[in-house]
Amino acid sequence: MGLDVVTIGDVNLDVIFYVDSYPTLGGEVHAERIEYCGGGSAANVAIGLSRLRVKVGLIAAVGDDPLGERLIDYLRSEGVNTSHVRRVKGVGSGLMFVVVDNRGEKMIFGAKGANSMLELSKEDEEYASNARALYISGYVFSGRGRHSVLRALRAAKSRGVVCFLDVGPFLARDYSNLLSSLSSLVDYWSMNEEEAVELLGSLSNTSIRYFLKRYRGRGVVIRLGGEGAYFYSKGQAFKVPAFKTKVVDTTGAGDAFTAGFIYGILSGYDAFKSVKIGNLVASYKVRGRGAWHLPKLEEIEGKLEEL
Repeated sequence: MGLDVVTIGDVNLDVIFYVDSYPTLGGEVHAERIEYCGGGSAANVAIGLSRLRVKVGLIAAVGDDPLGERLIDYLRSEGVNTSHVRRVKGVGSGLMFVVVDNRGEKMIFGAKGANSMLELSKEDEEYASNARALYISGYVFSGRGRHSVLRALRAAKSRGVVCFLDVGPFLARDYSNLLSSLSSLVDYWSMNEEEAVELLGSLSNTSIRYFLKRYRGRGVVIRLGGEGAYFYSKGQAFKVPAFKTKVVDTTGAGDAFTAGFIYGILSGYDAFKSVKIGNLVASYKVRGRGAWHLPKLEEIEGKLEEL
């Protein structure tokens, strides 16, 4: 199967509460609006890429509950290949409660459910290794299948697959000392500003240079929220400002950026334009509710030409 990208990681249902402000401890706030949306980093990136006409498949796990069936139907309706999304018996699907305030900023709590049970098979490894690119959500390394994900990453890398990793909070703290196992396996390391400080110690070029020298790869992308994104690789370092736009909901904005960045790299653009495309897709996302408020290619083609 000639897929462009395979994503590995989590898929959830997000229940999003829109409030004026967060409650104090012991307090109470009523939501003005509630939305039920698909979510989960790997699913978000897969949806984002599919809407940009990238052929994409997802390796993930859902429960054997009605929610799991609903999530798979969502993904299929968006053109994502779900042949490697498995149903785990006796476990609920991932469910996240997201509270978004009137600035569009979010707070999340919930249960990973079947996401924690994801373990990759040999068939999954083969599936991932036949794509042009592989995206891995760092959340998978907090589950029991972390070593199977490493095997799949090694297999893909040995075949020349371009590998993207979103670090996430678990790897940023590196509780399991997994980072050393990822050396030379990741082409593009992606993280938000908080994770970068946790992982690198600072946002200085010296810290990033040392990180790349130790773990190798083509580049590091640091997402700076409303400030845009910073890219560093051997021989170049630059910041690309975010597009100015009204912010309704930042849920999934980092994943939207990642989908745009991967699209740019696979389309043959350089890192600078790929980061700009990431910012463009993220700016579209934050104007609407839920992680899957993502643009179709025809909605941003004019902007792409301007870039």
